[in-house]
Amino acid sequence: WRFNRTYIYGSNTSLRFQYQIDLGSPYLNFASWDGEYQDLIMWEQLTDAARVALNDSKNFGRAEVPFSDEHYEDHLDKAWPL
Repeated sequence: WRFNRTYIYGSNTSLRFQYQIDLGSPYLNFASWDGEYQDLIMWEQLTDAARVALNDSKNFGRAEVPFSDEHYEDHLDKAWPL
């Protein structure tokens, strides 16, 4: 069954990045199958070219990279508890 969630590798939460045309924007959803795990890295560990590309808003149309130099502090402030 599609919505029958099970533990994947014990208790890790697994998310999938998806895009559905009728919703019009990408979103995250809980995965119902196992997949590969990506290592987390720090912003400073990205190559210079990767940071430049993520900071260039022309690369993403109307989408916003929340961890770009331009938006990171604003998102961090909004996430801070009152």
